[in-house]
Amino acid sequence: MRVLIPIALLLASKVGFSQDYDSVKTYILETLTFEAVQFEHDTLQNFYRSNPAATTEEVLSRMNGLSLIRRGPYGQEPVVHSLQNGQINVTIDGMRIFGACTDRMDPVTIYLEPQNLSFIRTMTGTQGAMYGSTFGGAVDLSLADARVGSKGITGQLTANAQSSSRGMNYAGKINISREKSAYRVSGSYRKNQAYRAGGGERIPFSQWEKYNVAATGKWALSASDTLEADVLFDRGRNIGFPALTMDVDRATARIGAVTYHRHAPLLFFHHVAVKAYSNQIDHSMSDWHRNVEMHMDMPGISKTSGVSLQGDAHVVHHQRTTIKAEYYVNTVSGEMFMYPPNGAVMYMITAPSAQRRNAGLFIEQNLDIGQNKLAIAWRADVALDALDRGMGLEQLHILYPSLDRTSTTGAHTLSLGYVRKIHPAIRLSVNTGYGQRLPTLQERFGFYLYNRLDGYDYLGNPAVDGESAWTVEAVAEYFGQHLEIRVAPYYKRLAHYMVGAINSDYSAMTPGANGVKVYTSLPWADLLGADFMLLARLHPSVQAITTVKWARGTTSTGDAMPLIAPLKTLVSLRHDYKSLHTQFEWTASSAQNRPSVLFGENATPAWSTINIRTGWKVNALFQCDAGIENLFDVRYHEHNDWTDIPRPGRNIYLSLSLNF
Repeated sequence: MRVLIPIALLLASKVGFSQDYDSVKTYILETLTFEAVQFEHDTLQNFYRSNPAATTEEVLSRMNGLSLIRRGPYGQEPVVHSLQNGQINVTIDGMRIFGACTDRMDPVTIYLEPQNLSFIRTMTGTQGAMYGSTFGGAVDLSLADARVGSKGITGQLTANAQSSSRGMNYAGKINISREKSAYRVSGSYRKNQAYRAGGGERIPFSQWEKYNVAATGKWALSASDTLEADVLFDRGRNIGFPALTMDVDRATARIGAVTYHRHAPLLFFHHVAVKAYSNQIDHSMSDWHRNVEMHMDMPGISKTSGVSLQGDAHVVHHQRTTIKAEYYVNTVSGEMFMYPPNGAVMYMITAPSAQRRNAGLFIEQNLDIGQNKLAIAWRADVALDALDRGMGLEQLHILYPSLDRTSTTGAHTLSLGYVRKIHPAIRLSVNTGYGQRLPTLQERFGFYLYNRLDGYDYLGNPAVDGESAWTVEAVAEYFGQHLEIRVAPYYKRLAHYMVGAINSDYSAMTPGANGVKVYTSLPWADLLGADFMLLARLHPSVQAITTVKWARGTTSTGDAMPLIAPLKTLVSLRHDYKSLHTQFEWTASSAQNRPSVLFGENATPAWSTINIRTGWKVNALFQCDAGIENLFDVRYHEHNDWTDIPRPGRNIYLSLSLNF
């Protein structure tokens, strides 16, 4: 099987093509933007969402610079250049949304389905400052718009079956278009049983079920003014997390927004967008299906409301200036109910009811210097954190007697980007900057949150320093007639790197826990890595894509940073013949022999898998897709899969789609 590696890479590097066929020319490498509306003839669409039933998480895992932390088949947490949680910003249409789970079982990305989306945009390092002060980057998932135009109704219905999980997935979308208004509705239902790993073992507590409904309306108020309204409801239930000690009874998201667009000059702005939004996440963990000495329930809730104003202006002559001001309020709380076999119910607050009021201002100045471009951006955030009076505050006062109920913190980001076109087909860019990020409310106020990976209870630290980092990323891109290449090395120097430090003064509360850790900061940590992506047209009917991701992180103590995935490669070859296509994929990872022992990690062996996919467009209405994933039924797990839970084994899927 190793022979396939050089063969596939060699094929993906050839450039001697027929000159009478359009080049790849996706230029998607410029912005790392994923359009998720039409998949049929787009090279990267077919790569990112090669399985019609792919979840948003599966799409993200293929994107350049992204990976996932996996605690089960559902609820996988996005990672940008090995940074995650509060180190990155994950938003929906720019809206701030925060999970309600103290164990991070509910990342924002699980509440969206691909049919809800128009694109996914990833920004690395300080370039993601439009969505909040950061040094880790941002992922923004943009909801699909209703399409205004000539009167008509279009849509799609899809049904999909999966053998590994004995799962059924159904999805649909419909767009009703009029001359001055349009309406779009999308929905999905997924139900999967416990999946089968390589070799045949069923993985207990890996089942999950969910349904999702989204609706949007767009109205043309005038020739230059539009109004949009979005509503999304997502509910998961009976969700198993095999890598954790608890599962999820229910996870519910309610998201709503209203957006006004002005496409003509207003004051000194050339375009203005005003958005008001509100969302609520309800989440309930439980271990009633587990064989444990004492059962527990852990409900949590997160509510966020906000408003943003964004506009483009020409402050410096004809050069574009982007200004964005936003304000949001986030309230979180978490509880724990414990049921001793022979005693009264016990109660504890794991996330004391706390509120964060955050105001932010972002300014970016773009300068065109001949064919070269310079961008300077600055972002500042001020946050007021307030703990509600009551039991949660009293618990924290036991640990921190002098804790004030309210506190104010701030963070800022400064970034500089330069793009130089040194040849019609070659472009070089350098992005550098300094960014800070605010500690999350859980990092400040969390109360005995159990981490299954290292086996410790975690306590928040109200005085913990916010992390900061200097970042630099160099990007070299080649856009040939039939070939596109992108190489992007990066380096980050983190200061006040946040970790959990063992505190022997406190006793563990979770039965069997190794002890207690309190959030603190190390002086620094270094993160070095690189991404590589290649798109090629080998023949008028053959496309090739190769991606490579690599990172290495070291803390000031000399230990490896946690959750650093090893070198990973994905090679895809796709052949189109009339209405039939066939796609071959080879995915491989090297061994990770630098685990973070202090974080409970162990070494991960190398692995590789092969997928084969095919599809037949019967006619303008019907499409049939099928495939075999993990063809040789390899038993494996990735490094960021908690507690080494194996991935699905051989999976055969079949999808039927109706377009109208």
